[in-house]
Amino acid sequence: MKIIDFRLRPPFSKFLDGWLFDKDYLANLSRKFNSSVPKAALDRSVETCVQEMDEAGVTYGVIPGRTSFGMDNADLETIMNKHPGRFITLAGLDPLADRETTKKEIERYVINGKCSGVALEPGYAPEPLQVDDGRLFHIYDLCQELNVPMLLSFGGLNHPALRYVKPETMDNVAEYFPKLTFILAHGGFPWVQEVCWTAYQKDNVYLSPDIYAMNGPGAADYIAAANGMLYDKIIFGTAYPVVRLKDGVDFYLKAGIREENLE
Repeated sequence: MKIIDFRLRPPFSKFLDGWLFDKDYLANLSRKFNSSVPKAALDRSVETCVQEMDEAGVTYGVIPGRTSFGMDNADLETIMNKHPGRFITLAGLDPLADRETTKKEIERYVINGKCSGVALEPGYAPEPLQVDDGRLFHIYDLCQELNVPMLLSFGGLNHPALRYVKPETMDNVAEYFPKLTFILAHGGFPWVQEVCWTAYQKDNVYLSPDIYAMNGPGAADYIAAANGMLYDKIIFGTAYPVVRLKDGVDFYLKAGIREENLE
């Protein structure tokens, strides 16, 4: 079985400049999910990260581009070229960019480039947005028109306040754009049962709860969903470097998910 980690942020590019690879911040955050800071985060080395992928049995790591970190999508192509066959990338989109700018970015890096989709983080915009804010609709519309899947950060720490992750906002967007595939990073936490309902009812919504399926309130509901009504809608991810890759893989393999559903 090939293991694809759908949310893996290696130590490279602008990831290194922010809180994501601050060792003190990571030590506290990792502990919350019964893990520890990965060696690659301490070494700040992509090569060490690839070694950790091998040790954990991770075939591919999916890297979401992050405009909120000031990352240029060209950096995604650079890491794919340097480590061929190990990373799948999603072009980061600016939530506040106009339609023409967004279209050019999608065409350059997805349609005519190496990225396999896009990543959007409305909660990290300079002015945080709810996912059903009309100012985002041209982005959804373009992705639907161009048949480009979207990793949408919805849940966890990607929002400054609880009102930005109200489950009905995501339900609205899934209804308005039924032909756009949404994968929800952080799986809508903490509204676990509500977002599972949306994924169950809406064919275009998938959940990647990553660390929020590990050792926390509501975590058992994600596992229950993977064992039944959402057996084909839960996508594995670790949110690396928040947890060690092996810890994330081992947790999901031992969480009680039925063998026939693991693939």
